[in-house]
Amino acid sequence: YVKDDDTLDKAIELMRSLDIRTVPVVMSDGKVKGVIGMKEVIDNNWTDGYRSLADMNDIKISVSSVCTNNAESISWDSDIETAAEIMCKNGISTLPVLESGSAVGVITQYDILEIVAACRQREMLFVQLSGLSDSDKEYSDQIYEYIQSEISKISKVGTPSSLTFHYGKYNEGGDRQKYSVSGRLALDSEVFTAKEVGWDIAKVSNDLMKKLTAAVMERKDAKDTYRKRKK
Repeated sequence: YVKDDDTLDKAIELMRSLDIRTVPVVMSDGKVKGVIGMKEVIDNNWTDGYRSLADMNDIKISVSSVCTNNAESISWDSDIETAAEIMCKNGISTLPVLESGSAVGVITQYDILEIVAACRQREMLFVQLSGLSDSDKEYSDQIYEYIQSEISKISKVGTPSSLTFHYGKYNEGGDRQKYSVSGRLALDSEVFTAKEVGWDIAKVSNDLMKKLTAAVMERKDAKDTYRKRKK
């Protein structure tokens, strides 16, 4: 999420890094003020006479000035069917996920479709490695070993249904290429995301998988604490 006093360029960067089109806007007390998405960014860009993201970065437009207030949201313990119904009813693609009124993430139509598709894989974990070049594919077996090791830990606290790694490369001086990897893990009714960068594709993949495992365990601990407080 972004804070209501953050600037528009921060919201854009967050949407880019997570590959989503909408993020919640949160006030200083942690409550959700509304949402901001690419629609608001584009509308603001043309309405106010800007023609590039660089222009908006220079002006430092506040998120609160362009966000949509009173947005639809969903509780973290709601099911996928409820999320899909809210999206269809309101014609939206992203929902802020709340716990005790505070934002803890978002769920998108892509997340729901990914979970549904994975559930049709005969109750097996659906794993996809995309963006690998031919020269990188020789590391696939090693990457799958890392994935299997971490999934065995994750499976003790939930049922993973799909895992997607997307690989990208970019030059950072010289002839060497650095890897940027984005991961999405669907576990029960939740989706976890993480990113990792580095020079070694196998190590980057392993570190990313460990990040996802840590996020799952952290979420489990938070749920356990929440349930204990309600008793």
